[in-house]
Amino acid sequence: MGLFYHIFLYSHIRANWNCKVVLFSNDRFDLISFNPPFTDYPAKKNYHINFWDKGNASVRNFFKKLKNHLTKNGRAFISWSSFGNTYKLKKIAAENGYLLKEIGRNRSSKTGFLYYVYKINPNYFFSAHITRSESHLGL
Repeated sequence: MGLFYHIFLYSHIRANWNCKVVLFSNDRFDLISFNPPFTDYPAKKNYHINFWDKGNASVRNFFKKLKNHLTKNGRAFISWSSFGNTYKLKKIAAENGYLLKEIGRNRSSKTGFLYYVYKINPNYFFSAHITRSESHLGL
């Protein structure tokens, strides 16, 4: 069992051409952080999977498998950017039983994009389904 696991698409996980993230089978961690591709766009070349993620497949797979890789009191975090679809990220998390709590943000002085860090919390109290009208509530 590891104490910390940071996911990069090239160096710490296996990813296939379709951007399907596969966490190592039986490993559990106290802390997982994920820096996924932010944009729903097809990767034209292998190295593009660091930037483009058709259908947000790696994010969907990450949330689907997260509970199987955290220790009992484990924590997880995900980074995101304003040039990605933040509503879609929160919706994918909710569909898998998680709420995202923003714990940090920084604006790039070069691009003006915002970069966020979210703590991933289990969603014990709310329905996993959210609507676009609820997205302003931070769900």
